[in-house]
Amino acid sequence: MTASFWHSSWSHSQHLRAAYPLLFACSRRKGRSVAQALDDNRWVLDLPDRSTPLLLEFVHAWREIRHANIVLQSGVPDSICWTLTNSGQYSPRSAYLLHFIGRTNSDLL
Repeated sequence: MTASFWHSSWSHSQHLRAAYPLLFACSRRKGRSVAQALDDNRWVLDLPDRSTPLLLEFVHAWREIRHANIVLQSGVPDSICWTLTNSGQYSPRSAYLLHFIGRTNSDLL
């Protein structure tokens, strides 16, 4: 499976479409993979113009993408990896345990 630039959580914890809804709404190519979008910053060229309402979101998105430190390797397709298991593979058990991250135990119950 290929990681989607707008729809996958590849840069930080949130999808870019949710973090930057104005940019997503204006993007002409919402189906690009991470590799396609980052190659020569094509995601920027997918925006129709650089109007003032988009400027703030654009600057924040640009910084987030640059700080993600993604290294593209020619000929190697991008992919999605489940980070909650050592193998990188999804399991129902790991998804279930996700609900309890950050929960504290109490002797009161």
